[in-house]
Amino acid sequence: MDIIDVSHEDKWAQLLISQRKTLENAFRCTGERPKDSKSRMALLREHNILRNSTMMSQGSSMMRLTTTGPAYPPSLETVGHLKPKGIKALQLETQHRGFYILLRTIIQCCRMTALQTIVEDENGDAAKVALYGQEILRSPDTILPENQILLIKEPYYKITADGGYSIRVDHPSDIEFLLACDKRVPLSWYSRIVEVERAAEAWRQEGNEAFKLGNIYLATNSYRPNEEAMKLASERIIEVEQRLREKHDGIYDFQGIARALTKRKPLLDHATYLGPLQVRETEGRGRGLFLTKSVKAGQLLFCEKAFTAVYEEPDCTDKMTFVNVNINTNRITIGTQAVLVTETTQKLFRNPSLSPRLLSLHSAADSDARLTIIDEKPIIDSFLIERITALNCFGCPISSSEEFIRRRDHDDPGSSSSSPKVSSHGHGSTGLRTWASSINHDCLPNAHRSFIGDMMIVRAAFPISADNKLTFSYVPPDHDYARRKESLKHWGFVCNCNLCNMEKSVPTDLLKSRNNVLTAMKAVTSRLQIYPSAADVHRRTSQLSTLENTYNSYPTPNYHAPKWPIRYLSLHSPSMTEKNIRKLKPTYYVSL
Repeated sequence: MDIIDVSHEDKWAQLLISQRKTLENAFRCTGERPKDSKSRMALLREHNILRNSTMMSQGSSMMRLTTTGPAYPPSLETVGHLKPKGIKALQLETQHRGFYILLRTIIQCCRMTALQTIVEDENGDAAKVALYGQEILRSPDTILPENQILLIKEPYYKITADGGYSIRVDHPSDIEFLLACDKRVPLSWYSRIVEVERAAEAWRQEGNEAFKLGNIYLATNSYRPNEEAMKLASERIIEVEQRLREKHDGIYDFQGIARALTKRKPLLDHATYLGPLQVRETEGRGRGLFLTKSVKAGQLLFCEKAFTAVYEEPDCTDKMTFVNVNINTNRITIGTQAVLVTETTQKLFRNPSLSPRLLSLHSAADSDARLTIIDEKPIIDSFLIERITALNCFGCPISSSEEFIRRRDHDDPGSSSSSPKVSSHGHGSTGLRTWASSINHDCLPNAHRSFIGDMMIVRAAFPISADNKLTFSYVPPDHDYARRKESLKHWGFVCNCNLCNMEKSVPTDLLKSRNNVLTAMKAVTSRLQIYPSAADVHRRTSQLSTLENTYNSYPTPNYHAPKWPIRYLSLHSPSMTEKNIRKLKPTYYVSL
């Protein structure tokens, strides 16, 4: 939710049609062996061109396209039960069950959406290989250096978008990176494998540099804890005590956290707090998050650190556009969702003990679902992770308060802000949170979320009694009923909240009149100054009264919330400061 969905825009809809046609054409060749495979030299030449163009394009405008096609399962066989197969024996658009392929990289790799390189088998035949779901933080050449030996279980051979052929690996558990001393490495390859011995001092220096940059994963791979690390750990005892207060009591220094936040380091070192809440089953909506006791308006319900989060590069949104095409759901989004899938997959691959927490978000999994371990590796189904992410990720700003100011300045015609284009709904940065993902939808939500870095802060929007479930709005509440209904198809349900039940029964002429008033109000909003005059406030008050009349002229249930567009426009107008909102009639004021 709160992501940028462009599926219905003509420009992107045509891209979706093109991608689907390419996939349909490829499937017509299922089971065939290619008759026009390129030579080894041609493959190397094309790869060098691709690698050089990638390096030269750094700093310029780029579009990174990720296409999710039909899913295929990860290999569940041990290597000992598989038979070897060579490149020439591979069949197109086929997952080769019961086989493995042994390959060696013969050139430096490059990172596009996947890690791409050229490989050879023991017979000297060459092919492209594309590895998806590999670690983002690591340099490509440390994952796939030249002469790296790969063992791919039950490989998938496919037709690429440019009409070529490639071995595609989507599941990280399907590949093994073999050492030169592995007995499965062919003897004919030994002479060309160079093992580099590194002194302990070199590893220590690399670890120190990674630690200074905040890259703990690479640091721990480079050196073991030493005296300096132990000293640093002792100095952080106070911070650990603060994390415990956060986790158990919900005591946070939010102002201090906001001051320490930087755009370059939005992943914060703070604990998750869960208030008087419990996950329970709901009728027709899967699991939900319920209150175990009554709460007041504005009360902190929980504060959750993201399971994984990926942020757009600061000040680079005009240079890199992430486009995600999902053939299975006919959906195109813009943002970091594809990278989020990779980060989540790698986190589970490195720490399988976290799997129950994440897999419980999938409707077919139970609360104790765990990953299968084969060949001492956890089996990760990246297509399942993609589906979980698509249904549960949140678009999120680095800072909600800064985002409000940015949108206000962007909409104000007198502003000198040079910030990049702002989407009216949705964010390019994304995060996955397991507690927040348990919250059900309602167009009139009773909980409000905001963000500081990768922390989501959730408070009660108004007093809520015990045993009621928390709700978020999965779609922008100022959209009309038809648009909200269409958007909610992504989650597979039809909303029957008070607002939807009221709006779907509103006469067409009255609904048209209301929408005309809303359109006029938004037009006025874009012309107002940041600090409106008394006349501006009077004009807004008059417009709000006109809008309210469109509700009063048609009976509604005795529930104030179906007048949400009134409240929404009052609070979200970039020109409305809290002081000026208070000047409006009390009917329209809701505690901020």
